[in-house]
Parts: sequence; structure tokens; C-alpha cells
Amino acid sequence: MMNRQPPSRVLGMFCAAVAALLLSACQPEPQDTKPGQPVATRQKLFKAMLREFEPMGVMLREGPFDAARFEGHFRRFLDLAEKPWPYFREDTCYPPAKVKPQTCTDLAGFERRKEAFLGAVAGLNTAVQKELGTLAPQGSAKAETQARAALKAAYDRVYDTCQDCHRDYRKK
Repeated sequence: MMNRQPPSRVLGMFCAAVAALLLSACQPEPQDTKPGQPVATRQKLFKAMLREFEPMGVMLREGPFDAARFEGHFRRFLDLAEKPWPYFREDTCYPPAKVKPQTCTDLAGFERRKEAFLGAVAGLNTAVQKELGTLAPQGSAKAETQARAALKAAYDRVYDTCQDCHRDYRKK
């Protein structure tokens, strides 16, 4: 005679085993214990930049476009744009860093990527000043379309510099 467990008990044991397996796969991310926490600081700054950058892209791609909100996001993004870079040093390629080793060995190449990013941000700043200044509160749809196109082109250049740097220096 076979000793069979009630179906609910088997299901409960199965769920418990799956939960244990999933929990064992979840390891906490290493903490940045170095003085000044350079890795954690730059990650925090990049996340803050992303919280300002992404809503601008959504407005430009999908709308609705709100010039005042866009400018507010851009001003906060601009304020953050130079802040993460001092936290990239030769001695900061340790966990929890999500960078390839060449980030800390190819300093000249990394510097070029940083300068390309900052140049693109300056171009977006120029576009913001020019294009948002042309939009009247109840301006024409044509003017808004042209302004959005110019802003999107400048925004895309910033986005592309981010992707170029991530491709070369960030772990997947």
C-alpha cells in the first residue's frame, strides 16, 4: 500500500521548496564600505539623474508636453550632470560597482566619454533655452512640434552618449 500525502500538503511542501530556492538565489548586494562610499555615492547620483532624465524623454516621445515641467526636470538634471564623475577613480572598481575593469584602467577613454556626455548636456541646455523660450503659453501647435523636435534631437544626443559609455564601461 502506498503512503500518499493529501494534495494540499503536497502543494504546501512544493510551494515551500520553491520559496526556499528563490530566497537562496537572492543575495543582498554588497555594501560600499570604502571611506566616502564613492561607488554608492555615484550610483545614488546617477539614479537621481535618471529620475529627471526619463520624464523628459516620455514627454518628448509620447506627450503630453508640458514646457514648465520639462524645464524643471532639465534644471535638476543639469544640476546633477557633473556630480558623479569625481567618484570614478582607479580605486573604485569593486563591488557594488557595476563597471567593467577597463573603467579604472582606460581612464583617458572614460574621460572622453564623460566629456562627450557633458558636451551633449550643454547642447541640450542650449536647445532648452532656445526652444522653450519660443513657446508662448497658448502657442501654435506648429511651434510646439518644432520645439519638441529640436529638444528631442538634443535629448537623443545625451541619451546616445549614455549608451556609448554603458556599452564600453558598464557590466550588463
